[in-house]
Amino acid sequence: MKLHLSTELTTVYRTAREVFGGTGVDPASDGEIGLVERADLLRRLDGFTGHPLPALTSSDALLAAAMVARAAGAESVPVPVTARLMAGALGATDVDLLWTGGVRDWAFADHVDLCDRVTMIERDGQLSTFEPDAPISAEIDPYTWRVTRRPGAGLGPTDPGGWSMALLLEAFRTLGALERALELSIEHVRSREQFGRKLSYFQGVRNTISMMAVDIAGLRELCLFSSWRWRRSPAHRTTDALLLRVAQLRASEKVTRQAHQLHGAMGYCLEYPIARLTLREQVLRTGALTSTDCMEILVEDLAAVEMHYDGEIAPAWPVHRGDRIRHAAQVQELGA
Repeated sequence: MKLHLSTELTTVYRTAREVFGGTGVDPASDGEIGLVERADLLRRLDGFTGHPLPALTSSDALLAAAMVARAAGAESVPVPVTARLMAGALGATDVDLLWTGGVRDWAFADHVDLCDRVTMIERDGQLSTFEPDAPISAEIDPYTWRVTRRPGAGLGPTDPGGWSMALLLEAFRTLGALERALELSIEHVRSREQFGRKLSYFQGVRNTISMMAVDIAGLRELCLFSSWRWRRSPAHRTTDALLLRVAQLRASEKVTRQAHQLHGAMGYCLEYPIARLTLREQVLRTGALTSTDCMEILVEDLAAVEMHYDGEIAPAWPVHRGDRIRHAAQVQELGA
């Protein structure tokens, strides 16, 4: 197992960042971007996001798509790049954008106004149609909508590994956003002065930057490991994706909080790129698949495993909800 990127994959990531950064759209300085502009941007990016793997072997296809998602997170691209990648990867018929479903009858989906139908991939690989309700809040994220499952609107099954693939791509998108948050934080502390010294001079600031870097490095290694396991161990795809989701949300909360501590009040102004990065991550952490949801699913899966005690078969974990929640907390502590 090699947890480093090949030259080809590094090129895909760098090229994607150049393409996304050269679109002429600055989501930070321009504020909310209209529907017409976003639709035009999505069409211009289709040639790249739809075919990001021409020079790569099939074994690198997933990682190449992940590099595109990572670049989209780093550049805060105001279009649903991950949803577009998923629709292309699964070859879903008549589906242009494919979002990731959670464990509830509602979810959050970004840029749903770009298509006529909101389609989500569920945990069991089924495709379901959701109905847009309303944008969650213009102050929090003007592009994200709350959507509700439409009764009897199933579109049939697709690749069983599609849901875990979607979670993997989402984790890489968050990874790119956090790496960019670290870059912006380093630039900020090197340029700002306090008490006659650069902020980067103070030991407390340096410690915060170091902790951010460590958390991001851990998420990066886990993303690469999970992509390796996704290809080589299909039986563990869902478990790996849920554990990755927990690590993703935890790193997102810690790194964005530390980035705001370094930026101060200016970090909440939409004129600064850090604001858009962290708003998107805030929506992700409060969506329809939180860390607690992931832990409950994992514990329920463990409860279904039969173990033998002195010739008798018994479930490995208690099945009562209260016990599941307590054991989920224990599992999370062990994962730390």
